[in-house]
Parts: sequence; structure tokens; C-alpha cells
Amino acid sequence: MSGDPIRTKEPCYHLTLVGQDWQLTSPQASVPRAFSGLEDAFAFVSTDSRGSPAIVEIRADGAYMVKRIAPRR
Repeated sequence: MSGDPIRTKEPCYHLTLVGQDWQLTSPQASVPRAFSGLEDAFAFVSTDSRGSPAIVEIRADGAYMVKRIAPRR
């Protein structure tokens, strides 16, 4: 393994817990959007990516997770 970061052609969204709200930054925007729940944030990602697969990086309470969202078949 070379240690290089994995590169993907799928859009990558950044989701961070700030207080009790979730801030989501999309690949096309520099200003984050605020959501009160994860369900709303993931619904936005699904709509914004037009049903195409997308990657969401999640940061909350010192934890880091990556989730791939793909359209249902």
C-alpha cells in the first residue's frame, strides 16, 4: 500500500455535529447548511446528488465516519 488517499469520482459531502445541529457542506458550496437531524441531512444529500451515489464524511463527538449513499434499486 502506498498510503495515498483513496480518490473517488463520487461527490463528497462533509457533515459535522455542532452543538445539537448538523452542518453539511456540499461539494459545490463553501457555506454549510444547518439541519436539526441526520435524516434531513441525508435526504438533502440524496436530492442534491440527484440520486447518484455520494460519499458523506461525518464528524461528531471526536468520531470520524464515512458513509456511502447509493440510490435504492
